Amino acid sequence: MAGRRGSAAAGFSLPELILGSLLAALLGAVLLALLLVVQRALVPQRVLSARGTVAQAPCFEVLPAALALHEAFRQQLARASAVYVLGGVVSQAGAAWSPARALSRRTLPDLGVLAHGLSGDSAAFARAYAEMLGPVDLQAGAEDFTVVVVGRGTERPGVLCLVQCRSQSVQEEGSGDWLLREVRLWLSDASELSYSFVERPGSGLFCGAVHSVYRASTDAESIEEGPATLVFPDPWLFAVSQEGDSTRQPGSRFSYFIPVHP
Repeated sequence: MAGRRGSAAAGFSLPELILGSLLAALLGAVLLALLLVVQRALVPQRVLSARGTVAQAPCFEVLPAALALHEAFRQQLARASAVYVLGGVVSQAGAAWSPARALSRRTLPDLGVLAHGLSGDSAAFARAYAEMLGPVDLQAGAEDFTVVVVGRGTERPGVLCLVQCRSQSVQEEGSGDWLLREVRLWLSDASELSYSFVERPGSGLFCGAVHSVYRASTDAESIEEGPATLVFPDPWLFAVSQEGDSTRQPGSRFSYFIPVHP
């Protein structure tokens, strides 16, 4: 008899069971909400563009591919004998010199034995090897550029890698205008790396190439090109702050300061 009373005393009453069930359901709902927040942060929204479904920045999903590409690019720059940037703008408004236009090619060019040598500026390089480099991209905009990295390979000097950076306006029904950012890199071992994403236009974050010249001469033939600043798109946007500017959006970029001759 005493054993039965002890067993009943150790159990839960009906109100306690109901309350416990409600607390368990509440805890489960909180955990589910946290998982949805984490999923939203890790799995980006997507936009259907002319080139298919593309991740919407900021997103972590595209970042590993971007880091792999820029690590490979950095390794080729360390081996370079010369780097030529085609496309972009010139920082000195008074210079007669202007950079060559970005290329349209999607493969690594073969410059043979570099019979014309290594030019002292990118425009001269583009003229000297125009036939081997192929046609320019007539659709290239202000934020589009091509990087040709030349150096000694395993057998002879040649192009170590080619990089194409493109920004294109796309539109998705129901969500408005987007900027499609795409970076592709071709290596001499026939491998290819790339990343792409979309972001809202008008963020105030520059992408593109800015050339500098040592002498802003009016004689385009005797110009001396200085380093170029390259700004590549970054899919993972970190918040920045600027005092007194509440309209400034989060943003981040991959930036390089590259001389024609490293």
